Amino acid sequence: MTVKRLLQGLIVAAALSLIAAVGKAQTSLVFVTGGGNRLSDARSFEEAYIPYQTTYAAGGGANVGFELPLKRSKIFGLELSYGYSQNNLELTYENSPTLPVTKSYGLRDNRFGGDLVVHSPSTFRGIRPYAVLGAEYNRFSPSSAAVALANTTGFAYAPVAKLTSEGNGGVNFGGGLDYNVTEKWGVRIDVRDHITGSPTLGLPYVNTTSSPAYFPISGNAHNIQYTIGIVYHFGWGKSSSSTTKSSRTPSSSAKEKSAKAKSSGSEKSSPTSVFN
Repeated sequence: MTVKRLLQGLIVAAALSLIAAVGKAQTSLVFVTGGGNRLSDARSFEEAYIPYQTTYAAGGGANVGFELPLKRSKIFGLELSYGYSQNNLELTYENSPTLPVTKSYGLRDNRFGGDLVVHSPSTFRGIRPYAVLGAEYNRFSPSSAAVALANTTGFAYAPVAKLTSEGNGGVNFGGGLDYNVTEKWGVRIDVRDHITGSPTLGLPYVNTTSSPAYFPISGNAHNIQYTIGIVYHFGWGKSSSSTTKSSRTPSSSAKEKSAKAKSSGSEKSSPTSVFN
């Protein structure tokens, strides 16, 4: 709970700093992406002289977030995002020498993150690469089907298990490409590696009086997510188009004054030409 509150405080502080550091003449963006992810965290352990192995099946996920640029910077920005992904924990054990048994427990991840974004200073045919690095908080929760399965058939050697949600802090890094379709709309391709503590479905490391079921693993898990989606750019303060218009106004006035001067000069010279 302490880690959760600390990470939430860091995200709030980052958001306040983000708003204070925004450059008013720059543009911001919001994005929505979706795709697949692979949680890589293969583990092995032994209970009652029976070997067990765990892996995760590939799943899907989606992200939504926004980015605001840092003041007076054309390449740096701060991003706040929410992501959702799903993976199934597959627990395999040998109940006989020739027949392995695998149980699948659904796992859902609600992720809140804050990232520093570094954009390329230039684009090539509308494509602009970027890189990200930041911290996140992940809330891993078993699906209702996984909870029911554990209540009826248990987990590993334990005949009954109570699965619960758990929170883990983590970091992520990656990058992608933004392709500008119009001035406001674009397409984004994004790949990131989300690194957190190994999910344990809320089970303790060793058996206790309150929980005969346990999950004796520890370490880090890598969730590689690859998504594609849309990006919308919006102005923050005065847009560049309004600046361009104001800069063109003096030259237009000068042309009008020149035309009026020529017109008045021709009017004055016309009577003289008649009398000549």
